[in-house]
Amino acid sequence: MSRIQTLHRGPLRENQMNIGIGSIYQYFEILNITNIPDVVPESHTMYDSLDEYVSQKLPVADILKTVQFGGIIEVQGIYPKHFELVFDKEFERGELAEVHFYHRPTTRKYNVVRPRFFYNNIRKNLLSV
Repeated sequence: MSRIQTLHRGPLRENQMNIGIGSIYQYFEILNITNIPDVVPESHTMYDSLDEYVSQKLPVADILKTVQFGGIIEVQGIYPKHFELVFDKEFERGELAEVHFYHRPTTRKYNVVRPRFFYNNIRKNLLSV
């Protein structure tokens, strides 16, 4: 596929053809976490400040509360705006709600998409997209 342009709350287009969001995420794979290799903080170039840096980007209190009460955290491999479109019915029914938390806004021109977090009121788990 060549370059895809996302239209505001509408269909995706490639060379003037509509591409449904559903067709992009039609096939998915659930990864077993045991297949992800362990990495120690010292492997990172900024290992001494990594915990503090990452904590700024996450809703730490919500994560801790979810785990404390036996919930799970799902990491969804989906672009945040696409998540809203794919799960629009769940949002309308009140099954999903965004977790709002403060994080410093970026001033960068690139790499500006930040993870977003949603709470599933039915399954009582936290979703990261």
